[in-house]
Amino acid sequence: AKGWRALTAGVGLARRRKVLLVLLSSMFCFSVVSLPYIGLFPSVTRLNLGLAADSGAYKVLYITWGLGAFLGALSVGTVFSEVSRHILIRWSFRLFALFLFLFAITSNFAVALPVSFVLGVVYFLLATAMMTELHTTSPTLSGHRSCRCGSCHLEAQSRSAISSLDRSWMQSERDGCLP
Repeated sequence: AKGWRALTAGVGLARRRKVLLVLLSSMFCFSVVSLPYIGLFPSVTRLNLGLAADSGAYKVLYITWGLGAFLGALSVGTVFSEVSRHILIRWSFRLFALFLFLFAITSNFAVALPVSFVLGVVYFLLATAMMTELHTTSPTLSGHRSCRCGSCHLEAQSRSAISSLDRSWMQSERDGCLP
């Protein structure tokens, strides 16, 4: 019952706040498109590039994609921290569609490497930007007060984790569990 109330409260909040509704709808659509892409990655590389999923070249391609994804996620809070997330999200959708198309039609491994790298970058840049925007525009979803930067949420979580560790440490000390 508690979970159902939380779900209906979240749906009600999204209905009242257009930004949340658009963001959540966009995240849903992105997931519908991007999750099959991840699952079909081995098949697409086998059909288009002739790479078996257990081959070294496939692993290099997947590592290249993963490195791009890692850098894309990091770039939201570093390189693109001064860019409006609305603009970042809009352009990331466009670039994701373009590079997903290019990856789908590529039959050359040398071309597939940079395409998969950029595809990884925009994939995680988009996902991270949308999640960051979701948490900064709707503090009630995460239970923290609103702030214009994402640091309030992380700061509150850090304080909570530190105080929890401190309480655990003190309890362990009282119980004689520490040397």
